[in-house]
Amino acid sequence: MRSTGQEQPDFLRRHLQTLPIHRTLVRSVEARLFWELDEQLSEPILDVGCGDGSFAQIAFPAHHGRIIGLDPRRDDVREARERGAYGLVMVADGARLPFADESIPSAISNCVLEHVEPLDETLREVARVLKPGGCFITGVVGHRFADMLLGTRLFGARYGRWFNRISVHHNTFTPEGWTACFEAAGLAVESWHPYVSPAALKLFDL
Repeated sequence: MRSTGQEQPDFLRRHLQTLPIHRTLVRSVEARLFWELDEQLSEPILDVGCGDGSFAQIAFPAHHGRIIGLDPRRDDVREARERGAYGLVMVADGARLPFADESIPSAISNCVLEHVEPLDETLREVARVLKPGGCFITGVVGHRFADMLLGTRLFGARYGRWFNRISVHHNTFTPEGWTACFEAAGLAVESWHPYVSPAALKLFDL
């Protein structure tokens, strides 16, 4: 948990140092949302699908060294380890989490679940390892994502379907659809927040 009254980091500037401009805009908004919800997190925090660790490095400075990262890709895990945000990073599949039942107080996952197959197994695993009352904060792609891309507006729905395919988006549900997936896995949804504006998404595929 970050200190009360801690000044919000400049997420935009930090992401600009490592990402192209179109992804910087979205990642900065995501980082701010996670930062605003930070008080709900207890350490150690499990990062499901940590990737190269760049998001956790920027979004969770108060928790560096007390986050557990896992990802199925060895190259990403190696890079995440080098970034230093994690106390432990491992190669692992979200559908088979290497933790005991009710052993993790908090979990996060950003822009991962839309890529996951099978989604239900991964969500059940998160529910299994979370302690009673534990918190899972995640950012996902919704059903309107492809519709709001600039390319879709210019070239039509076929472009949106193509973009989702090359982005390996298997799961792009309505808020109600995502809620049903979480609840079927035993995860109660307390709130959801649309966090990227249509104007920002127009730039995502530039």
